[in-house]
Amino acid sequence: MYVSGFTASLEGWNPAWAGRFDALYGFNPVRAKELLKEAGYPPGTIQVKLLSYTSPGEAEHPQVAEALAVYFDAVGIKSTIESLDEGKVASMLRNKESVGAIWSNIIGLRPTEEWIRTSYWSKGTVVHHFEDPFIDERYVQLTKTVDPNERQRLTREVGDHLFEEFADIPLLLLYNEVVANPKVVAGWTYPGPAAGRSTHFHLVKAAK
Repeated sequence: MYVSGFTASLEGWNPAWAGRFDALYGFNPVRAKELLKEAGYPPGTIQVKLLSYTSPGEAEHPQVAEALAVYFDAVGIKSTIESLDEGKVASMLRNKESVGAIWSNIIGLRPTEEWIRTSYWSKGTVVHHFEDPFIDERYVQLTKTVDPNERQRLTREVGDHLFEEFADIPLLLLYNEVVANPKVVAGWTYPGPAAGRSTHFHLVKAAK
């Protein structure tokens, strides 16, 4: 995933991201150390806090935090893992109290406008991944138009901005699959992108 929440099937997708991704985002410890030194941060002078937590259907967060700690250590950035309750992490994100910390975020895809609203719009109430007046301005314009060309232009500009500003550390894109025995399970109403992963199993209907 080159820009969190953006794929080829959604508004705003830019195929040029793929060709530029390795040069901008590829894991290169040698070059990373050089860049940090050039910026005045020799090894060991930067510290980052990694928030580790678990949530329903998402047992991977602690493992992602541990992997990030290894990546940071390799370039001379000190990291500490802080294990927290999911509710505490959610409160920190809503109240903009996560400055200086990094957390893993496993997302389900949703319409681009909705993704921008929940994650990047400064006046949103869900989470605050990255905020910028540039994004706020284009989001407001996006909510006022149904013209497909204009919507594509606006969402593309937001996606390009996120890509250029390194708003996230995109790690990987996974396809969620659920397999069931039809002799046991008659159906499962998918909860939609608001959940995004293997949750809401109370909606499973047993075969008769």
